[in-house]
Amino acid sequence: MKAFETINQIRGEIREKQERIAEIQARCVHVWGPSRPDCPSSSFPICNECSSEKHGWWCPQSPTGECDYSLPSGRGFNPDSCRYCHQPEERK
Repeated sequence: MKAFETINQIRGEIREKQERIAEIQARCVHVWGPSRPDCPSSSFPICNECSSEKHGWWCPQSPTGECDYSLPSGRGFNPDSCRYCHQPEERK
């Protein structure tokens, strides 16, 4: 088997595995926790069941597990304070 055939076969296997992971994560009832339990204030939310990740900051008080910087009115944004944990968006 030539190198490019082997590479294409491996890429196909990877694609199948990625699709399977996506299916599992889509069905998961997520249990969010901090990506770094030793330092939760500098963590992003990660599901303890399927390893799905969110891109915001971990917030233990938020119903989504993620900091929310929108104003309670829904009109506007406050980067200085999460609605739930009051941590700033810009972490030091």
